[in-house]
Amino acid sequence: MGRNAALAGGIYGGVSLGGGGLGLALVPPLVAPLGWRAPYLSAVAVALAAIPIVAACPRTHGHGGGARTPRLRTLLADPTLARLGGVSAVSFGFSVILGAWVVTLLERAGGLRRGAAGAIGSLILVLAIVGRPLGGLLARALPGATWLVVGGSFLAGAAATALLALVPGPGFDALAAAVAGLAAGIPFGATVAGSARAYPAAAGAAVGAMNTYPVLAIVCGAPLLGLTFSLPGNGRIGFAALAALWLAALAVIPWRLRLS
Repeated sequence: MGRNAALAGGIYGGVSLGGGGLGLALVPPLVAPLGWRAPYLSAVAVALAAIPIVAACPRTHGHGGGARTPRLRTLLADPTLARLGGVSAVSFGFSVILGAWVVTLLERAGGLRRGAAGAIGSLILVLAIVGRPLGGLLARALPGATWLVVGGSFLAGAAATALLALVPGPGFDALAAAVAGLAAGIPFGATVAGSARAYPAAAGAAVGAMNTYPVLAIVCGAPLLGLTFSLPGNGRIGFAALAALWLAALAVIPWRLRLS
């Protein structure tokens, strides 16, 4: 079950986060003609386009389970879910935090136009469509080396974020954003599958509890990174700090994480 959950979770997660990347690519060029309405009108357009797709989807059916769901405080105190949540906070959480401010960094520190900055910055979230299923496939194919795959993604993410902090130019900016997006997506399937495996009778509740950690990281981290734009460097300090945290987070990875 866990190995299939890694792949399925990766596909689901990639598609869900890809919407944020689409917003980063589409909204900045629309600001000039639409002003503050750009994010709202574009969201309405995307929602309207999605209605027929959702209507065509098959109905889902309940599984008939009657198992008692553990209390939330029990799930939040579970050390396995806490460590998996830490992995997700660094990967999923950092991708959203970076995505929230990368366009501003490229505009202010890199001197890029809004449209170009949006296109490059969107790679961090758009490539989750590839990174998350890829991570699920790797976890499924190499269950005994899941920790090594996640560790490698942390190293790549830290290096890519450090490169973004330097704002070396459009080509390297795009490369760094692409690598950061792929790296951030890879651990997703493993964290979902690991959480479901820890509580097979209440997999949904376990995954939900694990996801409180990345949500907390986003709520706290996004405004903190934004504050660094008031410091010298136009946000470079914040991106450099995030790269250092990503590297230091190697200690959070459950080295015995295995999905078989």
